[in-house]
Amino acid sequence: MRDSNWHSETQEQYQGYTIAELQYVREDARAAAQAVISGSPRQNDYLDMAIYASQELKRRENLT
Repeated sequence: MRDSNWHSETQEQYQGYTIAELQYVREDARAAAQAVISGSPRQNDYLDMAIYASQELKRRENLT
Protein backbone atom coordinates (compact mmCIF):
# COMPACT_ATOMS: atom_id res chain seq x y z
CA MET A 1 0.00 0.00 0.00
CA ARG A 2 1.21 3.49 -0.86
CA ASP A 3 2.29 5.97 1.82
CA SER A 4 -0.66 8.18 2.77
CA ASN A 5 1.48 11.29 2.24
CA TRP A 6 2.12 10.46 -1.42
CA HIS A 7 -0.23 13.15 -2.70
CA SER A 8 1.22 16.01 -0.67
CA GLU A 9 4.79 14.82 -1.25
CA THR A 10 4.22 14.66 -5.00
CA GLN A 11 2.69 18.13 -5.06
CA GLU A 12 5.62 19.50 -3.04
CA GLN A 13 8.12 17.76 -5.31
CA TYR A 14 6.56 19.33 -8.40
CA GLN A 15 7.16 22.81 -6.96
CA GLY A 16 10.87 22.24 -7.63
CA TYR A 17 10.37 21.17 -11.25
CA THR A 18 10.99 23.40 -14.22
CA ILE A 19 8.10 24.27 -16.52
CA ALA A 20 9.48 21.88 -19.14
CA GLU A 21 9.66 19.07 -16.58
CA LEU A 22 6.09 19.71 -15.46
CA GLN A 23 4.87 19.68 -19.06
CA TYR A 24 6.70 16.40 -19.66
CA VAL A 25 5.26 14.81 -16.50
CA ARG A 26 1.76 15.94 -17.43
CA GLU A 27 1.90 14.49 -20.94
CA ASP A 28 3.73 11.31 -19.93
CA ALA A 29 1.31 10.64 -17.06
CA ARG A 30 -1.69 11.17 -19.34
CA ALA A 31 -0.26 8.71 -21.86
CA ALA A 32 0.51 6.18 -19.13
CA ALA A 33 -3.03 6.49 -17.74
CA GLN A 34 -4.40 5.63 -21.18
CA ALA A 35 -2.04 2.66 -21.53
CA VAL A 36 -3.00 0.83 -18.32
CA ILE A 37 -6.17 -1.08 -17.53
CA SER A 38 -9.09 1.28 -17.01
CA GLY A 39 -10.04 1.68 -13.36
CA SER A 40 -6.81 0.22 -12.02
CA PRO A 41 -5.15 1.92 -9.04
CA ARG A 42 -2.14 2.68 -11.22
CA GLN A 43 -4.34 4.56 -13.68
CA ASN A 44 -5.57 6.75 -10.85
CA ASP A 45 -1.98 7.45 -9.77
CA TYR A 46 -1.06 8.55 -13.29
CA LEU A 47 -4.12 10.76 -13.52
CA ASP A 48 -3.24 12.34 -10.16
CA MET A 49 0.29 13.03 -11.39
CA ALA A 50 -1.06 14.74 -14.51
CA ILE A 51 -3.46 16.81 -12.40
CA TYR A 52 -0.79 17.87 -9.93
CA ALA A 53 1.58 18.89 -12.74
CA SER A 54 -1.23 20.90 -14.36
CA GLN A 55 -2.08 22.55 -11.04
CA GLU A 56 1.53 23.59 -10.50
CA LEU A 57 1.73 25.02 -14.03
CA LYS A 58 -1.49 26.96 -13.40
CA ARG A 59 -0.19 28.20 -10.04
CA ARG A 60 2.92 29.59 -11.72
CA GLU A 61 0.86 31.16 -14.48
CA ASN A 62 -1.17 33.01 -11.86
CA LEU A 63 2.02 34.30 -10.18
CA THR A 64 3.07 36.25 -13.26
